[in-house]
Amino acid sequence: MKKITLLLLSALVSVVASAAVGDVFVSGNYKYQITTEATSTEVSGAGEATVLGFSTTASAADQANVAFAQYFQKDGKMYIVTAIAPNAFSNNTNITSVSIKGAVAKVGMSAFYGCSNLTKVSLGSVTTLDNYAFAFCTSLTSVKIPDTLTSINNSAFDGCTALESYVVSESNSNYSSYDGALYNKKQTPLVRMPAAK
Repeated sequence: MKKITLLLLSALVSVVASAAVGDVFVSGNYKYQITTEATSTEVSGAGEATVLGFSTTASAADQANVAFAQYFQKDGKMYIVTAIAPNAFSNNTNITSVSIKGAVAKVGMSAFYGCSNLTKVSLGSVTTLDNYAFAFCTSLTSVKIPDTLTSINNSAFDGCTALESYVVSESNSNYSSYDGALYNKKQTPLVRMPAAK
């Protein structure tokens, strides 16, 4: 009887301890939130997570380059990072570069707002830049728009006073660039003129 009780208790503890949607946890220098449950340790059964920002233990040096894991394991299950939360890194003056890799599709509202020392951004395979995603990043001089990026909110780069050019991948289906300015694919309406032009 004691054995059965112990087995039931350990099973209950493992159920309570397993990651669930909404759970927030730290891995390395970053804080994440689970947004979709995982069913296995394989990529085919992976859950999804959003990066919420730096952990409280990340030093100023750790914060210079934003380059979080593309995927990780939690409680024996696989999770893929698919988004950067609103305000995740806002007003962080330690950040000088951002390298987004893997399956991250969305950069949330004001995610990097006011990162005034940010000079380099690599958007990986991002598809959406939300309101004010990189607004007031006053040291940013150039932005490369990948072919995957098909939705850029008008305010995504507001207040980027040093921004001189947008460089759009030729295979991007929604946007193009000419003389540093951002246009739609047909170059009919101007989408955005760099602030420093």
